[in-house]
Amino acid sequence: MAYGQQTAYLPELITRFERVSLVTEVRLVLLTASEEELRRRYTREPDLYFSLETIQAANRRFPLLLPLLPRSVPHLHLDTTTMLPDAVCTHVAAFVHDPQPAT
Repeated sequence: MAYGQQTAYLPELITRFERVSLVTEVRLVLLTASEEELRRRYTREPDLYFSLETIQAANRRFPLLLPLLPRSVPHLHLDTTTMLPDAVCTHVAAFVHDPQPAT
């Protein structure tokens, strides 16, 4: 959904996380990378479904949604440009298991 051409629904969807957070614990993890790094990764391992341009557009768009998150939804935004996968996993695991994550 998030990589499609029709993305106008995303802001409303994000604001609805408030209702979800009343029923179950919700956390949002956002992973981004620089456009150069995305290009390097795409060259090494192309996506079977989405073009590089589509992925880069989503990468630029997603951080703009963070201010729309309800205060009740903790979030973690990691720029993975220079992070190794194990480090990303460590940060995400700590965030998911932290009873009071900082947003």
